[in-house]
Amino acid sequence: MWRDMIRNVLQTKTGWQAHYIAQGYDLRDVDSRDSFSRLPVLKKQDLPKLQRQSLPFAEFVQTDEVARIFVSPGPIYDPQGEDEDYWRFGPLLDKIGVQHQDVVQNTFSYHLSPAGFMFDQAARSRGAKVIPAGTGHTNLQVDVMRDLQTTVYSGTPSFLMHLLQKAEEKGYRVGRELALQKAVFTAETVTREMEAILNERGIQYIDTYGTADVGAIAYRLQGENHFNVTEDIFLQICDPDTGLELTEGEVGEVVISLSSQVYPLIRFGTGDLSRWVVKDKAIAGMLGRVADSYKVKGMFVHAQQLDEVMNSIREVETYQAQIQHEGGQDVLRIHVTLAGGVPLEHVETHLLPQWTRHVKEHIRVTPTIHISEQHHEPERDKLVDMREA
Repeated sequence: MWRDMIRNVLQTKTGWQAHYIAQGYDLRDVDSRDSFSRLPVLKKQDLPKLQRQSLPFAEFVQTDEVARIFVSPGPIYDPQGEDEDYWRFGPLLDKIGVQHQDVVQNTFSYHLSPAGFMFDQAARSRGAKVIPAGTGHTNLQVDVMRDLQTTVYSGTPSFLMHLLQKAEEKGYRVGRELALQKAVFTAETVTREMEAILNERGIQYIDTYGTADVGAIAYRLQGENHFNVTEDIFLQICDPDTGLELTEGEVGEVVISLSSQVYPLIRFGTGDLSRWVVKDKAIAGMLGRVADSYKVKGMFVHAQQLDEVMNSIREVETYQAQIQHEGGQDVLRIHVTLAGGVPLEHVETHLLPQWTRHVKEHIRVTPTIHISEQHHEPERDKLVDMREA
């Protein structure tokens, strides 16, 4: 498959060949999997800098094939092509039988992030009707689910749990007032508790793993403990430092190569950590991040980006952010100490709402900001994941 990736990228009007020539590698000389695997990994964390040097896509994209441009935290600019199912999630919906009779309530965001369009396109490519519900508006979403007899939910598993709880408070039950039969998830882990709730209500689901750059990467069917790699990508598990392939069972970075007429990828380091369960066929899912970035409510929060926005608030002297899991939902709590002379009452009454909006605009996740009397030393970690504590 790696041969197809090389052939494809050499036939496109992109800067991939120049990118590798500058590092002493000629893609035309790659003649084995071993030589392919020695090509330097293009790190996702380096994309913001590379893209700023040559906006918008650092010459890795055929710009005349682009239909939409999305913005991921970083910022990273992600293209969408004209294909009916550009991100290739349609075949994954086939695995739970999504078809033209279905009504899909898509609760992923359509704003800047491509997630909404990813699953909208996938469902439409299978002939299903799509409700572009987007995020939030719990009570309205529950009523829509009842009124329009939604059969397929698309979104994070935690939000579906929240919707089901609200629906049952209103007296709506799956199989009676609600027609929900299937669900497609991404961005979060399906816990054992969630699995039990879905099984009790007879909801069939598929758990998917993908990124804005690559699209669909792998999937897990109900009852499985591993993620099956999609057949149209070349996935490697590599040492994050050397880029060399690791043996089965070792945890390393997920590195993707992909043929595309819009955004071909050669040795693209996603920043996600995983390991092989079955070499070249199944991985263990996402086991963490290479850099100090964390997924919160389905969105990546980058420590550096959070630091920049917090440092821009002149009234804040120090801070520490903690990611917690409460009531089935991710919560980002930011504990701040105030600079000298800043009145506490004025902050609580007027500034906290402004700071909350300001932080959300930059990291795309709404924080809960608390005033703390404890001074947070600069050398301490400023973004801490407490979910596994």
